Amino acid sequence: MWSREPVKDSSLPPPAMGRFGLSLNRFRKLRAVLSFGSAEPEDFDNDPWCFVRGLVDEFNEHMQQKVHPGWLLGVDESMSA
Repeated sequence: MWSREPVKDSSLPPPAMGRFGLSLNRFRKLRAVLSFGSAEPEDFDNDPWCFVRGLVDEFNEHMQQKVHPGWLLGVDESMSA
């Protein structure tokens, strides 16, 4: 999944993460601590995000604590904040 250049002739080429500064070593460290899956089939029927629900919830909580937008904020800026 990590490469310096996109893979040619692929329907879904991987992002060229090495090209933009994410080293292979850092990629391996990040991948080692992230895990997805092991959800029960009935969980997936009720919640399509069940594989990454914990990650999404933690990210949203962190963003609420750390991001304090100003009073003048455009819609496009709020999408990336």
